[in-house]
Amino acid sequence: MGERNTAQQMLALAVAAKYVHFYEIDSEESKELTHIFMAHPEAIKLFRAYPYVVLMDSTYKTNIYKKPLIEMVGVTPTGSSFLIACAMIPTESDVNYKWLLTKLAAILDATGVASPAVFVTDRELGLISALEQVFPRAEHLLFRWHVNKAVNAKALTTYQTESMRKFVISNEEDGWFRLINSVTEESFQRAWQCFQRKWPKMEDYVRATWGQHAGKFVLCYTNEVLHFRNTATSRVESEHSLLKAWLK
Repeated sequence: MGERNTAQQMLALAVAAKYVHFYEIDSEESKELTHIFMAHPEAIKLFRAYPYVVLMDSTYKTNIYKKPLIEMVGVTPTGSSFLIACAMIPTESDVNYKWLLTKLAAILDATGVASPAVFVTDRELGLISALEQVFPRAEHLLFRWHVNKAVNAKALTTYQTESMRKFVISNEEDGWFRLINSVTEESFQRAWQCFQRKWPKMEDYVRATWGQHAGKFVLCYTNEVLHFRNTATSRVESEHSLLKAWLK
């Protein structure tokens, strides 16, 4: 490392390995690294060839600074995953996400490749806002696993018992899974009415938290989007696991 600190050494290695990278520092006085975006040249080739679906998620237990590390994952026509890029930002605000997405767009703009058609993320409001600004034509879907996990947790605290929680999220006519797996808008409306009658204590939460996002995870709406069955977090979680295993 010589006289370089850890951050400087990381950037020096990125240059040596010909990574495409962008970064920001706090000020000329502190020179604290606040933002970093890195993409391997081979990953960029794959992304330019297959820009159709981008899955994004963050992990926190990967650095001593407790900064969110975001990984962006693409999918090939054979169903394989590839890491497009990773980035570390100070917080998950719309300003920081906009910075990240602008750098992602720059990778494609360099060759005039079409923008991603679909982004799949969790319900991070800062990211949702930034996506609308940077990729206004892209469809945005939510990871169904994250949605279900949040509803599970709310049902457990609302009804206290495990057996009751399982029934709330069951596939019965008045259950949560029947609601989100509705194949037509008419069946979705019927399922929602059943859910409201059976689980009134959950109605306000579902309406306030997920109501405006129903088009991003309910089957009758997401089936209208060409997402190649990518509605789960598994690809990004696998990338998180690989990265943490490599970093030890």
